[in-house]
Amino acid sequence: TDSLTGDLFSVSDISGVPILNVNSSGLVTIDGNVNLPDNNKILLGTGNDLQIYHDGSNSYIDDAGAGSLYIRGANDVNIRKYTGEQMIKAIADGAVELYHNNVKKLQTTSTGVTVTGSGVFSGGSLTINSTGNAILNVNGTADSFIEKDTGTGHLYFANNVGDKDIKFRVKDNTTNVVALTIDGSEGGDSTFAAQAFSAATSSGDVSSTLTTKGYVDGL
Repeated sequence: TDSLTGDLFSVSDISGVPILNVNSSGLVTIDGNVNLPDNNKILLGTGNDLQIYHDGSNSYIDDAGAGSLYIRGANDVNIRKYTGEQMIKAIADGAVELYHNNVKKLQTTSTGVTVTGSGVFSGGSLTINSTGNAILNVNGTADSFIEKDTGTGHLYFANNVGDKDIKFRVKDNTTNVVALTIDGSEGGDSTFAAQAFSAATSSGDVSSTLTTKGYVDGL
């Protein structure tokens, strides 16, 4: 008839608690696990578009049909190792975090990304595009930076730590050479130098120099 009510099929345990129940709407309720052997699949969708299975070696969640695969959560979404090690964390209305061996290395922010540790860029150049001044801070502070002023077009190499020099180095064979030193002291000199440089002691002997005295207008 068109007016089915109650359970169509029900199996209870010895105490009378239902362990398998199919109601008149076709809802199947199972009080226990569903065990499927290897290569047997859970098939969802009219065309079996979504498939969940284990092949004896690996586990799969396959979106075999048209459209996209969405992994959604009401709050944060985490991808973890079975033992609990964090791999990826997507915070609701917030950051997406990437982890290496359970340690956070990259996090998105409202203005870009924050990287913890070193970055290696292979096969191309590092490009910084900015609608404002493009600034590359050294050691994560504004004490030392490289800045391109979009207004004037000037490129600045800045050291905002008091009484500290700016040195430009080149390498000749195995020896580092200071090609230009700008004295950071008040009234300091700008020195074009060929100076053998020791990485261990941060010092060296000046073999030849050309020094300009005083300040340069416009800097």
